Amino acid sequence: RKRLLDANFIVIGAMVRRDMVLKVGGFDEYEMSEDWAFWLKCWLEGAIISDVPDAIYRVNVVPNSRNSDPQLGGRVYNQIKGRFSEEARRRGLL
Repeated sequence: RKRLLDANFIVIGAMVRRDMVLKVGGFDEYEMSEDWAFWLKCWLEGAIISDVPDAIYRVNVVPNSRNSDPQLGGRVYNQIKGRFSEEARRRGLL
């Protein structure tokens, strides 16, 4: 669970209960990695995150898309990690 703060290891096609989506207020408006922020909000609210062994997922990053911009990616990564690391510490999860 704590590794979730290191990077976005959860694929886009992951399942989450509707009541959890409503509880955390859905996705936040980040320029990218909004799914990572969403998973972290769910984790902070007590969601149990489990791996599915041997699951296969293919991801394609389109050239010149926002996902290929390392400066944007680094900035958003730092915003999300800082926000949720601080909150996890406050809640005694770290």
